[in-house]
Amino acid sequence: MAAEEPGVEPQDREAIEAYEASLAAFAEKLNLLHIAGGTPSYAAIASASVRPRLTTTGVNEMLSGKRLPSLESLLEFVRVVTTPSGLDKPAAQKFRAEAALVEEWRGLWQDTKLLQRRAQPASRRLKVTVRQIHDDAVREAEAVRTAAHAEAERIRTSAHTDAEGILAQAHRDADQVLGRAHETAAAATPDRPEPQRLPRGTSRRGWLAGAGRGAALPSGVRPAAAVLAVTVLAVATVLVGDSLTGSSGGCHDGQTQAAGRLAPDPARVRPAAFTVEPAAFISLPPGARAPFSMPTATSSPTPETSPTPDASPTPSPSATPSPTPSPSKSGRCTNSST
Repeated sequence: MAAEEPGVEPQDREAIEAYEASLAAFAEKLNLLHIAGGTPSYAAIASASVRPRLTTTGVNEMLSGKRLPSLESLLEFVRVVTTPSGLDKPAAQKFRAEAALVEEWRGLWQDTKLLQRRAQPASRRLKVTVRQIHDDAVREAEAVRTAAHAEAERIRTSAHTDAEGILAQAHRDADQVLGRAHETAAAATPDRPEPQRLPRGTSRRGWLAGAGRGAALPSGVRPAAAVLAVTVLAVATVLVGDSLTGSSGGCHDGQTQAAGRLAPDPARVRPAAFTVEPAAFISLPPGARAPFSMPTATSSPTPETSPTPDASPTPSPSATPSPTPSPSKSGRCTNSST
């Protein structure tokens, strides 16, 4: 036989309702008695009580119908409320209520007390039922919460998996689009030269700096550059030699006379331009590197014979020449001009 669902039995409900109705009627009659006695305050009633001592909380529960008072408390309340107001305190404490009124309230209290006892088992069963219903509701709520958490976790895991799949598909689509774009660009410009790739492990800035420091002319251009440089130097030397030479009877300015003293034999200047050692008279700044290689004495196949020096020694210019005197015409030039 299946167990019945917990609930309130009909007889239990009737007993509880009968007691609640009797208690409400009892409280209403007490309020009428309190009003007939002049509605003294709860504190005044508690102060005038003798045996037993009443409290304001007890009086409030008695008049509000929250709880059935004891018989002694009820009779003391009836005595205090029905005490005449003109008596002094000792006389008021000795005052006794009428016997008929006491018996009447005793009978009302007994009837309500009987209904209370009948309703007590029903009240206990109701409390058990209510407690069981509460416990069942708590367990059901806990089960619902656990199921909700599990469902939420399942949804979160599923959403995370779907998101990972969508992200992977997006990456694949992007790679395909990028590959098609590269193929389209390569097909549009087939003759475009591929960009020069830098050596592995070399940055663009370092590659440019190294190329600038180690730049040199190609081997096929070096001879032509050397010949061009020697030719330009020879022409410049010839022009300088022509400016330094002249007739013995001519008049030269101060710069020409100074050049004559440094190079008395102008005929030796021109051959110097065609010497095989241009590095001997081409000077570069300290630390500078020539953009091309110049032939030296060791690289010449047929060394030329240097001209025979004259008997008279030629003064060689010092590293730091003395200041050149200001040009002035000699006396011979002055006489010839006059």
